[in-house]
Amino acid sequence: MFDYLRDFPIPAELLPRRLHDLLTAVGTGHGVRVDVCQTYDHDPHGPNREYLHMLMAAVDDDGQALPFIDNSEGVVAHSVPVLREKGASRNYSPSLDGHDYIIAAWGSGSFYSYNLAEKVWMMLGLTPRCIGNDTQRLVYDDLGVPEIAVAEGEVSGRYHWESSRDIKWSMSNEYLRKYLWMRGKRGVRVFFYEAVVEDRRELRDLMDGEQYVDINQEGGWYSADHTWTTAIDFPTGRICLQAYSPYPDTDWIRNWKEAKGENLTKLIPSIVRELAQGATEIARLVAEAEVRAEAQRREWEVERQKRLKEEAERRAATALKESKADLLQFIARWAEARNIEQFLADVEKDLSKFDPAVRETLSDRLRAARELFDEGSALEHLKRWKTPQERLEE
Repeated sequence: MFDYLRDFPIPAELLPRRLHDLLTAVGTGHGVRVDVCQTYDHDPHGPNREYLHMLMAAVDDDGQALPFIDNSEGVVAHSVPVLREKGASRNYSPSLDGHDYIIAAWGSGSFYSYNLAEKVWMMLGLTPRCIGNDTQRLVYDDLGVPEIAVAEGEVSGRYHWESSRDIKWSMSNEYLRKYLWMRGKRGVRVFFYEAVVEDRRELRDLMDGEQYVDINQEGGWYSADHTWTTAIDFPTGRICLQAYSPYPDTDWIRNWKEAKGENLTKLIPSIVRELAQGATEIARLVAEAEVRAEAQRREWEVERQKRLKEEAERRAATALKESKADLLQFIARWAEARNIEQFLADVEKDLSKFDPAVRETLSDRLRAARELFDEGSALEHLKRWKTPQERLEE
């Protein structure tokens, strides 16, 4: 069995417990619970920072070397396919970099959901049940035995600046090994891990005085853009003198630190010389920064004038459109009012044809009709109308 701990570039005794456990191979014991999916985010911006996302892939057990599997998103599928036409997703086949998976993990960046992979629960004949209220979990049982909680884990989680909760799916070692044997596969945990660790002499020796150490293994089983270690300054009780440029957009900073068992005073001559040289350098940086600032101000002014012109054109177009629409509406209403008035005038002419009693009743109705449709004269409508310029001046 391959020894991942021994092959890892950092000695096993220096690794955080969580990373150490991830690199430790799972045994063959029947009573063991195997973690097959995990998301852990602790103290995101603090000194105890530790982050992990892990999924188990089912890789062909063909005797070949373990392949490198990329899973930078921490899920099997991220977001949903972009659809432009019918059948655009006919070849949609989620996978872990081309390999099968044990947990079907999906995420959109703000919401994540988890379930046992369909191939796993169907091949093993498992039945799901959901438990919990605000903290719902899925549990898969083998009711034919019966065997309870063959696999279980959280249903979902949210992310908004920080994770709503940790996710952990575990599975019976016996059932996991049975599934992998049936498929001719081996289980491989694919993970991204990040942590702030205790400063140790052994780690300093490994870094060899560098601030950044790349520990990629080209063509090996561990490799990622973010596989690196960086040193963080911490208080030691020794003096550190730091000088920097206070002017904006001038990147100049120097510091002098006391070495262990030494005194900073012996560095004073060299510090004075470097500060004198720094004054000339800072003056040059300030002049360059002023040139850049002036160019940026001119650029901003051009952009501002462009935006003002576009806004004025937009407002003028809107005012013209609204003014035309209102005028056409007034004209339509006036035309309708004239038609109504013509109708009422014709009715009034015909009143003489009726006897006095009926004529009085119809006259009352005619007055009521005129009051109902009295919307003023055309000049009153024109007086209420606003020209495009009047709208712009409001």
